[in-house]
Amino acid sequence: MDRWKILISFLSLMFLSAARLGAQEAPPDEVYAEIPGTRISLRLPEGFSLAEGFPGIVRQDSGAVVVTMEIASPLEKVLAGVNEQEMASDGMKLLRSEKVSMSGMDGTLFHISQEDPEGAVRKWILFFGNEKLTVMLAASASELLEASLGKTLEQCLLTAKWDAAKTLDPYAGMGFSLRESDVFEIRGRRPGGVLLARKEAPDELTPAEPILVVYPSASPEVAPIEILAMRQLTEGDQFIGFANFVERPLTVNGLNGYEIIADATESTMSLSVRILLVVVRTSEKDMIIQGIAAPESWEKYLPEFHALAESFQVTSAGHSGH
Repeated sequence: MDRWKILISFLSLMFLSAARLGAQEAPPDEVYAEIPGTRISLRLPEGFSLAEGFPGIVRQDSGAVVVTMEIASPLEKVLAGVNEQEMASDGMKLLRSEKVSMSGMDGTLFHISQEDPEGAVRKWILFFGNEKLTVMLAASASELLEASLGKTLEQCLLTAKWDAAKTLDPYAGMGFSLRESDVFEIRGRRPGGVLLARKEAPDELTPAEPILVVYPSASPEVAPIEILAMRQLTEGDQFIGFANFVERPLTVNGLNGYEIIADATESTMSLSVRILLVVVRTSEKDMIIQGIAAPESWEKYLPEFHALAESFQVTSAGHSGH
């Protein structure tokens, strides 16, 4: 699967979540704020606070956000997939790029413009890292606010701190946790959620790799849980040709849930997949747990998909429960 496509998908969800989720109180006497669940610290500009539900900061009155992501892949490999043509295919216009230095490491800052339904948006996306890990920091604000916030957002990215040796609690700040798995490990974080892949999987995941993703539903309405589950499974263009549905209600640690298993086709490469989707209805939001694997390996990974989904539990935003 194309890494730039994965990153843009994650970023789109982050920016969408930022418009809907609240903010925590800013630390009173700290210039820098540690971003929960990451090795990244950001300097908080005036009016910005730690975001709830995704790793970053937000300014509520303007909708400006900075989101963070750590990628288990060398910087050189990630940058190889970031170019003007790929950006254009995702509706982005590359204005310019520049080389920067981040705590002695080389980085690249991309200046981007994008047309959204609500108007033009300016984005700044910074990549830096080493031979094992890549950090991506992305800032976004309405183009109308570029004059007043552009330099502030750019400096927030350029003054970020990264402690590559820090040991992470993978579910810190998520508001939920799953049990530790002998098969899967967290490979990425998304707004209020995580992506897990096999521990033996290569850095560059392919569509054939089994994965499990957990994320909050972005649906603004509270639909019957079985209807929401079907919508979450079938809407969008990533998977097509759904068939052989098997559905059941279930309870996950005292919470109402609904499960659907179905066959489908991954649209970009026409690969057959089987999907497990579980919706868990919490008091604050609906959570989606989705396991995807090739049909030939389905029976091998289904028990672990089920075990992880059934271990889901709500925790406080600041603690994982581990």
